[in-house]
Amino acid sequence: MKARYWPWVFVIDNCPGLRSSSAMNVHYRVKLNDDERAELKGLLAKGKRSARKLKRAQILLAADAGESDEAIAASVSVGTSTVFRTKRRFVEGNLERALTEDKRPGAKRKLSGKEEALLVATTCSAPPAGRARWTLSLLAGVMIALTDHEELSRETVRRRLGESKLKPWRQEMWCVPEINGEYVARMEHVLDLYAEAPDPLRPLVCFDESPTQLIGEVREPIPAKPGQLQRYDSEYQRNGTVNLFIMIDPHRRWRHVKITDRRRALDFAECMRELVDVHYPAAELIRVVMDNLSTHTPGALYEAFEPEEAHRILRRLEFHFVPKHGSWLNMAEIEIGVLRGQCLDRRIEDVGLLRAEVAAWETQRNEAKATIEWTFTTEKAREKMGRAYPKAALPGPIASAVEAAETSAPSPAASNIASPAVEPMAVSPVLESATQSPAAADPISGSPAVEPIAAGPIIATPVVEPSATSPAAESIQTTAANQPFELAPAARTIVKKPRKRTPRGPLARFKARPTILKKRPGGRSKAKAEPVKTTVRSY
Repeated sequence: MKARYWPWVFVIDNCPGLRSSSAMNVHYRVKLNDDERAELKGLLAKGKRSARKLKRAQILLAADAGESDEAIAASVSVGTSTVFRTKRRFVEGNLERALTEDKRPGAKRKLSGKEEALLVATTCSAPPAGRARWTLSLLAGVMIALTDHEELSRETVRRRLGESKLKPWRQEMWCVPEINGEYVARMEHVLDLYAEAPDPLRPLVCFDESPTQLIGEVREPIPAKPGQLQRYDSEYQRNGTVNLFIMIDPHRRWRHVKITDRRRALDFAECMRELVDVHYPAAELIRVVMDNLSTHTPGALYEAFEPEEAHRILRRLEFHFVPKHGSWLNMAEIEIGVLRGQCLDRRIEDVGLLRAEVAAWETQRNEAKATIEWTFTTEKAREKMGRAYPKAALPGPIASAVEAAETSAPSPAASNIASPAVEPMAVSPVLESATQSPAAADPISGSPAVEPIAAGPIIATPVVEPSATSPAAESIQTTAANQPFELAPAARTIVKKPRKRTPRGPLARFKARPTILKKRPGGRSKAKAEPVKTTVRSY
């Protein structure tokens, strides 16, 4: 027990009726130090805390001031048992334990593991006929029909789905590309362009287009005032659509929006000529990053201008296309999102007002030198999308060179032993004798020998002429000539490989070793390490 806490225990032995409440007769004296007192006062002074935590802080401060349990319970509006438990948790533990409480076990889960798996599988399946998506009520009804539960609340279904991070009432539109070699090649090519250093003579421009509607008001909106938001009528008037061509130079921190009535190949060609002659007249080559729209072709310039003019413009342009379903690689898409969020998120009724508003937005962005911080690189693409990359069908240049070297280089055993000369027509003596006397009896068993097939060819045994540098091969040849069915002892020698070396050092006794248990005279067993041996056996 800590020195600053002094418990007193009063047990009344002569009153049996009061012995059951002897646990409540333990009085805990609370004494806070300066740091704990300052922490509790700061907890009550500011911030948002739970009501239980604030009441416990008030109880500890009042107990430290010497107030009785009844007075504390009356001032804080809690029971005396709450005061007693708070003081006991502080004395037996610390300040953190007194302010917080252990997690309560709660009621038993209504759905078992198999039933939760069934709920998840049902949620991930197709909704019933006539419904666009699953709802909590539908899922609860299906679970009642498929299980033995008589009732199941929507809240139970919501909590179980929340554990699996499932929300069947929400959907997300996502572009799912087919990542093949063409996709990866274009993606890494565009990422390498973004990673290059800025070059004023070879600027990089991201180009894209986006349609927008011209919407007018039928009734005049009511402006906002204190206590009331701006109000506008749900009815509107549609005045047609226009097209926005967006050009952005991320290195120069410049952007330009060109508004046209339509989105034709002629409009695209006009934008390219304006980019060459107006915005970058001194550039040698303009690299343009764009998507795969059907109008984004060099042929669009030949359809709009004379061949000489189209050729002049194309000589100063270099088109770089993002992969299909990969428009997120175009920085112009990000700038379109900024334009819609800051300028076009309202009703604009005519083209004149749209041009004025877009021009004001463009001027503000260019003067502020707003830029796009692009951090996605080729290395990060290979790290994050490595599993989706197509698998290489052919080995790389290093693997091919190693394989070719291993194939062409001779093995060490082949370099030490010379290739033997083979004479294919030398006949084995055993086969020759068997051919001359086919009906001779076996000298051991006395049974007649099996006659060879007359129509079969005579099997010739090659005679090996070993090299002078191989004594083992010479002994094998000499022995084989005298005793055809027995080998020399040197050829039957088997060398057993040594086992792993016994570990040494301070941790050697903790390593695994082969042991033999030997009994002591007293009956106990003692483990003795068996030394590792290297044996060479000859047959």
